[in-house]
Amino acid sequence: MIRRSHRCWVISLYIFVTAFHMASTAAQEASSAEVKAAFLYNFGLYIDWPNGALSDVFDIAVVGDDEVAEQLPRFVQGRKIHDKTVRIKKIRSIADFDGAQVLYIGSNAQVSTQEMQKLIDRRGLLVVTDNARRLNSVINFVDVGNRIRFEIFLNPAERAGLKLNSRLLGAAVQVEQSAVH
Repeated sequence: MIRRSHRCWVISLYIFVTAFHMASTAAQEASSAEVKAAFLYNFGLYIDWPNGALSDVFDIAVVGDDEVAEQLPRFVQGRKIHDKTVRIKKIRSIADFDGAQVLYIGSNAQVSTQEMQKLIDRRGLLVVTDNARRLNSVINFVDVGNRIRFEIFLNPAERAGLKLNSRLLGAAVQVEQSAVH
């Protein structure tokens, strides 16, 4: 009897450990698109925009990363940023950009230096890039130990008139004055 109950206990423990490992692995393997989409939504919560920069809708535009654009609705559905309904705009190129509070430029986007300069000079626009420090964005996604993290650049934020919350600054893997080296 002891042997049978011991065997049941071992089998139960094995099932529990296996299930826990599978759930843990699934959580760790959240796609980078899901993580970036969650960050993009949350960035909006921790930034104050200059007067007049917010309209009736809070727009997040995505170019150069279809997966992030597909994941964003999961994170914004039924939620608001600064009491504004959130709308996702998937655009094909920077030339198609017609305004937003957040513009995410994925690694597949083709952006010229001139286009980027026009973007970073816009007041009230948070430009987020993907491993592209040369673009002089406010926030840039980076891979750190197989995890998606972000770095923040203060000069572009100041030029855009954006005030970054201390919690956002504290969550960044790195905070620098400028992305241009």
